[in-house]
Amino acid sequence: MIRPSVVTGLAAAFLIAAQAHAHACAPQSAVELSSDDESPFKAYADIQLKALSEPFNVDLYFCGGENSKVERIKIDAIMPAHQHGMKYKPQILELGDGNFQATSMFFHMPGIWQLQVSAYHLSAENDKPILFTHDIKAQ
Repeated sequence: MIRPSVVTGLAAAFLIAAQAHAHACAPQSAVELSSDDESPFKAYADIQLKALSEPFNVDLYFCGGENSKVERIKIDAIMPAHQHGMKYKPQILELGDGNFQATSMFFHMPGIWQLQVSAYHLSAENDKPILFTHDIKAQ
């Protein structure tokens, strides 16, 4: 008979292995972004959120095949409940290998914000971006 602690340990090991595989191109602290579109790659964000009304950075990582290299991005954040966005436009730095950093992100109100990333990639038809999102609670 297998002891429950062994089963729990095995389940945890499989979960850790799955997470490590999912984050192969991004730090473990990064979260996977959602996309409504069929995307040839996955997007991850390492969100370095600070206190409310303090600028913060978001590092973006795109994992996928050769034809899915991201060439450029646009990034914004909105408050869906209030139907407004940030007061400032973030700056985007290319980090190489299709990865980016958005600086000067700024949440000026507490509540739920939705990070919105438009990724333009090599295999896109008509230069149509793939939209990735992630909800963030600012306090």
